[in-house]
Amino acid sequence: MSDVSESGIRTVSVRGKGHIDVKPDEASFSVSVEKVALSQEDASRAASRLLDKVIRILLDIGVSKDDIATKEISIAPYRKWSENAREYVPCGGKANQSITVKLNDISFIGPCFDRLSSLGGIEIPNVTLSKKDKSLEYSMARKIAFSDAVSKASTYAESAGMNLGNPISIKEIEEDDYPLRVEYELADREISTASDNRHLYNAPDLSLDICVAVVFELTAR
Repeated sequence: MSDVSESGIRTVSVRGKGHIDVKPDEASFSVSVEKVALSQEDASRAASRLLDKVIRILLDIGVSKDDIATKEISIAPYRKWSENAREYVPCGGKANQSITVKLNDISFIGPCFDRLSSLGGIEIPNVTLSKKDKSLEYSMARKIAFSDAVSKASTYAESAGMNLGNPISIKEIEEDDYPLRVEYELADREISTASDNRHLYNAPDLSLDICVAVVFELTAR
């Protein structure tokens, strides 16, 4: 887009985009357990026992104790519908407990899923992938975005019969798809089963996109 600034300088405003695929090197997920029993105390104990099994498995795989944290604990009466009373009546207790797990090595994802799937009564909704240090990828994406802006502006300048001058302003735009972390469900397309019944997690690349708005000066030929 060509314009004339307040100072009388002819300008062209464009947006450049840069895309980089990022290899994840860390992951995180949550594990939730739920137990129902004749009393809230019994439900809480049952949930704690199951969660202890989860934690022992994670530690045995090699997850650090410092990377396992309590996320939620809840205890409540459990009610069932009674046809005779025509309402929900108390019939015991329900306990929920959940933890968050951080994996500093994504090769642990498969073993974690393999071992934890042998336990009944747990839920792992998704795995969140990320990269510890994305500074190099951000730098590369920004260079690609600026080069894209220069290419677009050059085309407009040539079409207008003018020369492309220096950039006057550069502004990075954070779009909705500007990802820092990406979540993936444990779907069939990402979990395959080896011949010895181990689950192999195929971690997809993360997508890092940069958008930059640049205003260039246009000069006469």
